[in-house]
Amino acid sequence: NDMATVTWGPFTLDPTTATTDAAESSGITTAAGTDYLITGVSANVTSLGDEYYDRDTYEFSTGATTHEVAIVLSWADANNTDLDVILFPANDFTEANVVETGTYIGTTDDEVIRVMVQPSTTYWLWVATYADAGVTLPVNYDVTICAFQ
Repeated sequence: NDMATVTWGPFTLDPTTATTDAAESSGITTAAGTDYLITGVSANVTSLGDEYYDRDTYEFSTGATTHEVAIVLSWADANNTDLDVILFPANDFTEANVVETGTYIGTTDDEVIRVMVQPSTTYWLWVATYADAGVTLPVNYDVTICAFQ
């Protein structure tokens, strides 16, 4: 479920070349005032030539009354790991349409984004491990999605 490669100089968000990549369905349709949890593992895989190792993409939809989401990406960092998160509309790799990124440079804090979204819309939530030297994978992570009206 890699779905997208990302580089930062200049920023690019491109679909992977593998025809078998597909976003993992989370089964989540948000309701305002409700929190959702996704758990994952950033596996020990080779980079696809961008600036990341494992890339996981989760699909979720906003409910009719969801106009804002907060996303918290958390992980236990014992191995110099820096995870990042990007939210964008499903099947839309246009950089200008990226809703928000959580790309704090560092390995000790959670990545947190809070952003306005469109109701009744499908989004892809991309989580990946930045390819820093000294990173030891795999690493477990949690993503909490909080929906607001």
